[in-house]
Amino acid sequence: SLLISFASSATALATLLSPAPATARVLDAEASETRPEQVLVETAEPRTILAQAQRWRERGVPFPDALLRKAVEATLQPEASWDDITAAITAFDVYQDRPWLTQVMQPFVVYNATNIPLNADMFARMHRTWAQRAVEMAAPQAPGFVLGALQILATLDPVWAKQLATTVATTTPAVVWAHVDVLLAVDTSWAEGLLRQAVSVSPYDAIRAVSVYKTA
Repeated sequence: SLLISFASSATALATLLSPAPATARVLDAEASETRPEQVLVETAEPRTILAQAQRWRERGVPFPDALLRKAVEATLQPEASWDDITAAITAFDVYQDRPWLTQVMQPFVVYNATNIPLNADMFARMHRTWAQRAVEMAAPQAPGFVLGALQILATLDPVWAKQLATTVATTTPAVVWAHVDVLLAVDTSWAEGLLRQAVSVSPYDAIRAVSVYKTA
């Protein structure tokens, strides 16, 4: 009986010391992903948190709002690194419907207001919807740059680009006269209507522009 006891003890010890099955390790890893407050807050970089949030979204699991906001804010600082900016843009699907979106994006957009419209096609290759949202937010800060980049914006979505330009022209009509050639190149009939509207609001700016654009 003593030998039997030793044999039983040895078997039990071997079981305890043997590696966990692969399935158990996978389940443990997945379980840890459902506790980001414990696993990520203290140690993970913002880019890692955004990557984690994307994986959760793919699995249909809601990601903690406060943690996500903190990560987006960190990666969209006005002078953030390019790696951080790229991570924030490519993860846009994760946070585009959050109520704090505009507040968090605003500092970055204001700081880069003149660059965003001019490089909209580059940003769109990362995430088209983020690029369009950023351009819309930049428009009040840099209306002339939005109109100047209208041909680039039209490659993303021509209908959206013309709607945005119409809003800019209605809000700041004097700006259109420096970009008549761009407006005409996008859509002649639409541009003529926009210019007629601008004439009624800013006639003196129109008169000054006539000598430059009378041929067109």
